[in-house]
Amino acid sequence: MEVDVEHTITDQGETTEATSYQCQKGEGRTLFLDFASSVCAIDGAPARLTGAEYKMLKLLTENTGSVVTRDMFLNRLYKDRLEEPEVRIIDVFICHLRKKLGSFASNLKSVWGRGYKWLEGGEAVTKKSYQTINGLPPTDSKRWNSRRKEEVVLAVKNGLLSFEEACSRYSLTTTELERWQTQLKLHGRKGLRETKMQDYVRQAY
Repeated sequence: MEVDVEHTITDQGETTEATSYQCQKGEGRTLFLDFASSVCAIDGAPARLTGAEYKMLKLLTENTGSVVTRDMFLNRLYKDRLEEPEVRIIDVFICHLRKKLGSFASNLKSVWGRGYKWLEGGEAVTKKSYQTINGLPPTDSKRWNSRRKEEVVLAVKNGLLSFEEACSRYSLTTTELERWQTQLKLHGRKGLRETKMQDYVRQAY
């Protein structure tokens, strides 16, 4: 993986604002952002990002390795507007952006409860061997035991899937997935057993 950020050099030898960003992966794959023309290209072909998607990707690459919160995205996208949309619109934009990034989607990670992060190498955050797309529960899963629920929650937490992608992939409601996240965080895997979940919900009221 090679990352290169070009800068403009003044007559005094000072480095000014970056003018482009380039990220290279194995097999000659290249993602290039031209900040002057607001163009993104992947392997030399235009990525056809919307204005919002481009601004979000630029913000992510400017903060490579650091978490970009949803509020930071909103400020970049809607700083000149009196009213901002709901913060969840950012997750929708991220979902669309990932689909257009191809193999570079692995560089864009979800940081559970905080926001998103751009990683130069796109390496997996988790150390669990099953946390790969192919290792996740089948998309047509009907029986949801505590282990399968945990795998989906961890996939979202570690950025393998976005919240919206997980719901769509497994036909879950947002309420169902949010409950799984809460129960795993508070009670561990045992909290994801159906009888235990019912007990914990009753105790909360």
